[in-house]
Amino acid sequence: MKISKTIYCFFTLIALVVMMTTACKKTYISGGGTSSAKTSLSTFDYLQSHPYHIFDTLTTIIKHYNMVDEVNKAGTFFAPTDYSINRYLLLQNRRVQLINENNKFTMDSLYARLTADSLRQYLFAKQIKITDFTDELIHINTNNANLSCGIQRIKSTDPSYYTYSSAPVYFLYYVKIRGALDVPGQLPTPANPVDVTVACQTQGIETSSGGILNVLSNTHTFVTF
Repeated sequence: MKISKTIYCFFTLIALVVMMTTACKKTYISGGGTSSAKTSLSTFDYLQSHPYHIFDTLTTIIKHYNMVDEVNKAGTFFAPTDYSINRYLLLQNRRVQLINENNKFTMDSLYARLTADSLRQYLFAKQIKITDFTDELIHINTNNANLSCGIQRIKSTDPSYYTYSSAPVYFLYYVKIRGALDVPGQLPTPANPVDVTVACQTQGIETSSGGILNVLSNTHTFVTF
């Protein structure tokens, strides 16, 4: 009887820990009006030391273009994960293999094709926090590649975020403007294709170098969006 009671208490404790961990995780990524996560690491060091190594290729690219200091000095970095970079490599491999099935698109091919400005489109001089926004409009910003892009805050409709609270949960979105900003009801043209909107899966990490780190969704395709 005592053993059964002990086992029951043990599994109850595990359930509570799981619930608390899940709740903390949602608070951490939601930007739903709660405190942002802070790290004692610089922006680059945070990416390089990530426990799941989802930025290893990204940090390699940053070092290749000698942009470590630039990344640390940026007010905001909308960071693509290695999943996004892999999507880009797969896309380019399909492209070159249409020409010759033996062709390969490697990291050396990536470096030959892209420039530092390809990465700078994810960097911003100023801090961009979800608390800066009070509406769901697209706000035009200029990134460090001197390109116009949009930043938007949108309320999540995912019911899982409202299991324990009815407080609104918002996510940041990076809007890649292709041509001119989309106008509702206006048909796209070859010169003005549809803009691409990418959600942040994690947002508002404050680094010791003074930057804000927002991590883009894994479904984003590096550079090409």
